Amino acid sequence: MRERGFAIDDEEHAVGVRCVAAPIYSGPGRVVAAIGVSNRASETTPEELKEMGAMVLKPAADEAAKTPRILNALNRYYSISNNPKSDSS
Repeated sequence: MRERGFAIDDEEHAVGVRCVAAPIYSGPGRVVAAIGVSNRASETTPEELKEMGAMVLKPAADEAAKTPRILNALNRYYSISNNPKSDSS
């Protein structure tokens, strides 16, 4: 959810799996990566996911977004991986 700064997947994508992730921004509205955790639903409650998102993932993503070295690496990686080389022949 955008307001809280992280998203939770409570078995929506895969039965038996719960996930939480926070986006890493390189500018306003520009997500370059995300940091997340996945676990078996039987081992993680939705409340634990919210706690992980708020106390660990959101702060880590915010810190990464303020660290030029991390942003440069992410921008470089995703620029290369999302732009296949064109054929010049």
